[in-house]
Order: sequence, then structure tokens, then C-alpha cells
Amino acid sequence: MTLDKSALPLYKKLYKEIKKNIESRTWEEGEKIPSEKELCEKYNVSRITVRRSISMLESDGLIKTVKGAGSFAQKIKYDQTLSKMVSFNKTLTEKGVKGSTKVGRVDSIFAGFLIGGLLNLSAEESVLKLTLIGEGDGNPIVQYESYFPLSLGFKVSEKAKEFEKRKQAFSTIDLYKEIEGNRPNRIKQTLEATVSDENLSRSLKVKEGTPILMVTSVIYFNETPLEYRVACYLGAEYKFSTERTLQDAYS
Repeated sequence: MTLDKSALPLYKKLYKEIKKNIESRTWEEGEKIPSEKELCEKYNVSRITVRRSISMLESDGLIKTVKGAGSFAQKIKYDQTLSKMVSFNKTLTEKGVKGSTKVGRVDSIFAGFLIGGLLNLSAEESVLKLTLIGEGDGNPIVQYESYFPLSLGFKVSEKAKEFEKRKQAFSTIDLYKEIEGNRPNRIKQTLEATVSDENLSRSLKVKEGTPILMVTSVIYFNETPLEYRVACYLGAEYKFSTERTLQDAYS
């Protein structure tokens, strides 16, 4: 078998080929991939090429090498970039996973000081709380809890129910596209590691204390806050990546 005819170095071509086999589940999680010798023979490349590819794959968490036993395919995590907004559906489809989203609860509650302050509302005003459960291949992987001023919240929740009926994968960001009025153009986010409590464990169908990546967001149109959202991703399923300049480090 020969690798593609692009101008990439051989080790990068081999990296892409092995990665494709892992992501397509040709090699399932925990399955041993071909040995260095077998890869050399199969793709007509040198040992040095194979070892560079294996090193890249291991660095990216796609394989795990056990001394004396070989290299094994690892569970593919959904990679969510922090440098730009990528839809929930696109994140899954890029991994060949069928996504879906279910509407959990829709509630009207008092804003309180925290949510009221973030949405420029008084603590006594009501907000709409929308809970969504995002799934990959039918398994829950993220819970979104979003809070909106009431008028916007009712519109968003109705769109969420429509999207659910279409069996689409979505987060609240996708819903604004079909709502008249101001669309979000700015977002502030923080990310932290935590563990699931009883309620979240029930929603995501995991044991209490399961590692969670929690991303809190305030979503704006210019300076007007539209939504406060707490997204809880299963740590075993998700990873977040970004790219930053080092220019300020040397100034």
C-alpha cells in the first residue's frame, strides 16, 4: 500500500493514515495497531519514518505505547477549539459521530444576584433557564444550562424544541440564526476542571465524581449580555485546544 501523493513529508503522511484508521474505528479503542516492522512493510517506509509518526500520534493522545507490548489505539476525544466558535454538530461530525441534542428542562426562575449581575438584570427579575443535553452516537457527553432574559429565553426555548424534533445536534449558539433580532458577536469564557454532582451525573449517565470540564460563558451582542451559560463536558470525551502568540512573553 502506498501513501497519498501530497508534498507532505512521509512521516506526516503516515501519521494521517494511522489517525484516519483510529478515527474511523478501523482500529477500536484498546486494539493493538500494527508493529513498526508491519507498518514499514505495509506502507514501504523506513523505521525512522514510522517512529516519528508514532511519536506524533502518542503526543496527540491517539495511541499509547507500552514497552514490550506495542502501541494501542486510544479513545478519540472531541476537540473543541477555544480560538473560534465551532458548532456542536460540526465538532462531532468531524469525528464521524452522529450528534443529537435533547431539551431537558425549561424553567422560569428568579435571576438572583449572580445571574442578574451577569445579564444586567435585578436580582428580583425572572430569567428563563434552558437545559440541553448533547449526545454523540446516542450517548450524553455535555450538559448546557443557559439563562436568558425572559423575552429572548422564550424564543430560544421554542427554537430548541423545533431543532430537537428535527433530530439535529445543536447548542444555543445555533439557535440564534433562526431568531429575529440581535445575534451574538462576542463571548467571554472561563474553563475549569471539576467533578459531577448527583444531578449532573444523572443527566450524563455517569458515576458521581466523574471528571468534568466546565466552561462558563457570557454571550453578548456588542455590550448587551444575551445569555449566561454553564456547559459541563465529560472529561473522558472532550479536550480543548487553542493557539496563542508568544510575542508578549518577550516584551
